[in-house]
Amino acid sequence: MIPAMWNAIITGCVENKYTKIALNLFPEMHQLGVRHYEYAFTSVLSLCSPELLDFGREVHTLVIKTGLLVRASVINVLLTMYFNSGKVPNAYEVFEEVESTVHDDITFNVKIADLAKSHLPGQKGICRST
Repeated sequence: MIPAMWNAIITGCVENKYTKIALNLFPEMHQLGVRHYEYAFTSVLSLCSPELLDFGREVHTLVIKTGLLVRASVINVLLTMYFNSGKVPNAYEVFEEVESTVHDDITFNVKIADLAKSHLPGQKGICRST
């Protein structure tokens, strides 16, 4: 099967709420040496709830190895995954390690919204101008 088909199947599974199938196909795709595209990464990472954070971190490592940490859509979903899991420092690292030319309006909106939500009552939010 060609890479585009694998990516389309995984994305379709995620969009149609076939979570387990998508989570099983993604590693299989990797084991077979099929090239991942940003669509498969963003789809699978969007499934990574706090319970699936370890899997999400493995996918994050794969994103780095494949050189797709230059895509705003991938960065945005990584930020969301880490923020939703309460891993603000990890989200901040992702934001900081990426070239500023990759950030788009959505990236900044994700960062600002999630930073505002992530602080505990009685604490100040974490923001830094970039």
